[in-house]
Parts: sequence; structure tokens; C-alpha cells
Amino acid sequence: MVKRGFLALMICLFLAPFTIAYADLIWEPENNFYQEHKSNMVALDRSFTVNGTNGTVAVKEKPGAKQDVTSIKNGTVIYIHYSCLYGGEYWGYTEYYGDSVRYSGWVKLDQMLVHYDYKAFAEQHRNEFYEYKGAYSEMKDPLSCVTWDWPGADHLKSVTEVYLDHFSIVHAYKDKDGREWGFITDYKGSIGFWVCLSDPLNQSIPAFNPEPEPYLWVSMTTHVDLIDSDKGSDPPIVAISAMVAFVVAGTAALIRVFWKRKPQVNSL
Repeated sequence: MVKRGFLALMICLFLAPFTIAYADLIWEPENNFYQEHKSNMVALDRSFTVNGTNGTVAVKEKPGAKQDVTSIKNGTVIYIHYSCLYGGEYWGYTEYYGDSVRYSGWVKLDQMLVHYDYKAFAEQHRNEFYEYKGAYSEMKDPLSCVTWDWPGADHLKSVTEVYLDHFSIVHAYKDKDGREWGFITDYKGSIGFWVCLSDPLNQSIPAFNPEPEPYLWVSMTTHVDLIDSDKGSDPPIVAISAMVAFVVAGTAALIRVFWKRKPQVNSL
């Protein structure tokens, strides 16, 4: 009994880092359609304004479903987590709070208007990005900076403390006036924002790229039509599962050898 308990404890200790790492990697909805097709889902993570042809947009349990979960009025801002292509139409997964009730499901993206954000800026200016080779020394003294959704935005995002060991500058960009900007992510890669590296505490940088009105979304990423695709396991999950299985097998083998090894008796 003691041996089995020790074995279980050792396996749990080996599995814990992998479980935590994967939990921080990606958020997944509890939706049957998503779970069945997650290997072909595209992480969107963008804000949209509802713009249905009849004044509302229907929310479905799954793309193409006849019955509605609820409907959302035009002008409502919602967040779309994932997108997929189903029957030649793009759909997005959202979790929406209406009348103090949480609804979740799929909406047609051709009835939504996307908001301009750092992803839209990257789509427009990706060819102008370059590798940052500086040391962001301007932020080391005050240990704080002004963050923006994109260079030239007409509103700042926040003023935040800088933890120099917990973020990295993914790429840099220079505006028409020579100011250098850096795109920042934290150590998990879950936060993305821009900082003016040339003037990190200036909250009054002129808006040279103001936010436009929401517009029709056009996918910049290849989607697979789920009607024609084969179901399969999500590649990251397969890789992590294989890694976990390898660790479990290796741990079990080592413990088996440890417990079966007979003590050496010194001869007199």
C-alpha cells in the first residue's frame, strides 16, 4: 500500500508542471461543437458590434442550427473568442451576458462589425515591423510606461508598472515622426500592447492613426470548412498528451526499478 501511494505521489508531481502549463496556454469553451472540431478552430479574440439585417443577430448552439439560443440587438458590443468556417460561412463563438443571464453560442460573422485593434494594426503594417535590439532603458528608471492598443491610437490603454523580467518586446515599429514603438507580451504571451519606447511616459502623443468605425470583418487566416473536414484531435493536445504519457511511463519504470532492487549484502 505504501509503495502504491508513493508511486501515485511521484506521478502527480511529474504531471503537475505539464497540467499547469497547458492550463495557461489556451482558454477553451464548454461547447460541444467546439470540442468536436477544436483542431480546426481559429482563435479570434476580438471585439465586434452586432449588425444584423433584421435588427438582431441569432445565437446558435452550433453553426447552422435551426433553433436559437437567444438573439442580440444591433449595436451591442460582444467579444468573439473563436471563428470557424461552416458550410461556406464564417461563424464566431461568443459568451454574452443579457438581462443578467449568461448566454453562449455561435453567431454569423457577416452580421458583425469588427473593432480596430492591435491585430488590425498588425495586418496593415506587418511589413514595417522589425526586430528590436535595444534594452528599453527609458523604462528602467521609472519602472512604468503608458500602453496603447496600437501606435497612433487616439486613446491610451493604461499606465502600468513594468516588470522587466516578465515581458518581452516581440517586434518594433517606427512611425512617420521617427518615434520607436515596441509590441509587448508578458511571460505567458497572453497580454499584447504597444509602448512608445522613445517616450514611454508621454500620455499626449498625437493621434496619427485614430480608431475608425467598426467595419465588416475579413478573415486574414486560412480556415478549413468543417463540413468537409475530418474530425481529429487538437495537435497541441496530442503533443502534450504524448509528453505526459512519456513522463508517466518513465517515472513508473524508474520507481519499479527502485522498489524491485534488492539490497546488497556485504560478505564478511
